[in-house]
Order: sequence, then structure tokens, then C-alpha cells
Amino acid sequence: MAIRWALTVLAIIIFSWISAKIIRDEDLPGEMLAKPGLHINKDACMGCTLCAKNYPTLFIMQGKKAVVKAYDRL
Repeated sequence: MAIRWALTVLAIIIFSWISAKIIRDEDLPGEMLAKPGLHINKDACMGCTLCAKNYPTLFIMQGKKAVVKAYDRL
């Protein structure tokens, strides 16, 4: 069991390193990098309402998509 755990941790580290080398900042959506704060990828939102139900102070549903509520920063 300990050998399997060690190999799993090693595999996670190796795959993380490979992913960091493959994925570049240019591959990430530009608007997500440019704006600080909480964002929702509207193309990926499937309208399941889990975010709005679990975090009603942060999200609301508009139509069939989740939207981040406007909030004042302290």
C-alpha cells in the first residue's frame, strides 16, 4: 500500500510538471487573466444551478446561465 501511495504521489508530481510545461499563458482565456476577481466561463456553464444554490451570496441565475453578483469590495 505504501508503494502504491508513493507511486501515485510521484505520478501526480510528474503530470503536474508536464502540464506546466505544455500549457502556456497564451492558451488561457485572455479576459480571465486581465481581470482580477471571480469569473464564470459562460461557454462552459451548463445551467445546473449548483453554484447559485450553494453560494447564493456570490451567484445568481440569469436565464439558464450563472452570473456573478455585483458586490462592493471592502
